[in-house]
Amino acid sequence: MARVCRHCGARLSSYFGAGEACWYCHRSLDGCDIVEGREKIEPQSPGEERPQPAPATGAGRAAASRGQGSNWLDRLSSWLYPDWVDKTIGGFTPLGRLGCLGAVIALLLAVGIGLDALEEAKDAKRFREMTPATHLTQARDEFRGGIFNLALRHLQAIPSSAPEGPAARQMEPEVRAAQQSYEAARAAAQQAEAAAKLAKDTAVRDLQKSLTNLGYDLAVTRSDVDDEIVITSEDFGETDHRVRFLSFLRSERSPAFGVCLAGFRTVRLKTKWSLLTGHSEAYALDCR
Repeated sequence: MARVCRHCGARLSSYFGAGEACWYCHRSLDGCDIVEGREKIEPQSPGEERPQPAPATGAGRAAASRGQGSNWLDRLSSWLYPDWVDKTIGGFTPLGRLGCLGAVIALLLAVGIGLDALEEAKDAKRFREMTPATHLTQARDEFRGGIFNLALRHLQAIPSSAPEGPAARQMEPEVRAAQQSYEAARAAAQQAEAAAKLAKDTAVRDLQKSLTNLGYDLAVTRSDVDDEIVITSEDFGETDHRVRFLSFLRSERSPAFGVCLAGFRTVRLKTKWSLLTGHSEAYALDCR
């Protein structure tokens, strides 16, 4: 038994919804027109002729256009829903089925947010229920692990009237000093990294400008490898040109001294389409 059109007996797909047009007789079907029975007309095969619909007017034309316009929704909703879900909401239109999916996704997101909030509430409750001795032990562990904010939080939760209060008040300046030293060292490292990047970018631009002024038609860029530059030219497909250019780049009159000072140690000579048939190979800059 299958879902068929009550008017012509054409077999209907499992995701066919009320308000859509039958693929064979083109009638707009409501819930009563979709019945369980033995199909009289198999789904259309390639090249098979089917009857042309009579000219429709008014509500009939609107219903037929709705049926034709919802084909992409039919395909999308059939992909998103398994058969057992389709049987549950089979009377819904394709747009209604997608709306159900959106509601389910929103519900799952709300549940996930609720679970996160519940876990945070449990952590806060465990923190409040800690004894001063436990707070002091946790603070020392976090301090040794370099998690200074959490160590200070545990210390500040210890009342001064508690037996552990003096030890906590004595430990707080030590933790704050270590935190300040760590943040200062991190800031200095970030500044040094930014300065090194700026120096390398500037050296690459200067080398590009110098080679262009010498008449070379090429492009100089940075590589994914930190100490490597990439020079791209169609002339590098010829071995003799590549050898002459590399010899010039390593010579005393080379404009590559700037990239050497910036920390680059290798140069990759490549052609534009090196992935297919061109050339791409790294060479030492021989920085002095």
